[in-house]
Amino acid sequence: MSDRLILELDWEVGTLQRLIGLIERRGFEVIAVELNASGGARQMAVDVQPRREPKDFAVLARQIDRMHGVVRLQPSPADQSFSIRHRFPLVG
Repeated sequence: MSDRLILELDWEVGTLQRLIGLIERRGFEVIAVELNASGGARQMAVDVQPRREPKDFAVLARQIDRMHGVVRLQPSPADQSFSIRHRFPLVG
């Protein structure tokens, strides 16, 4: 079961690296990334799933919401539509 995070980010140096690192350190893996790069802030959707045992998605969402560089966070089901310009499926 995967979950989707929809974020608006300030596109500062290191923001993406901090985001991916936090997701992985909390026991989740990134399975897809979608990016809509228009304007000053960037909208991004990240599909995540627990690596092994069930993890609390709400805890991960709260931690990301407090992260430096995150302007807004909207957790949503992974099957919700998202208008994108680029899709980067991650191969593992």
